[in-house]
Amino acid sequence: MKGKTNFRELPVKELDKMHNDMKKKQRESRVEKVTGSNFNPSEYKKERRDIARIKTILRENELGIRPLKGDK
Repeated sequence: MKGKTNFRELPVKELDKMHNDMKKKQRESRVEKVTGSNFNPSEYKKERRDIARIKTILRENELGIRPLKGDK
């Protein structure tokens, strides 16, 4: 099992890429839920929360509350 990811240590470009990848994976999970094949509710919940964490960090960086490395 993968350990906890510290999103604040990642550069902005990598956070953007992770956000896009997670949104894509979340869409795929929704399809799995509808079709009833191999859906894991706890994984879906984790994805949803990680997306929220990344969006919060990106917004804080945008407002200048907590600047990140690689934000230029």
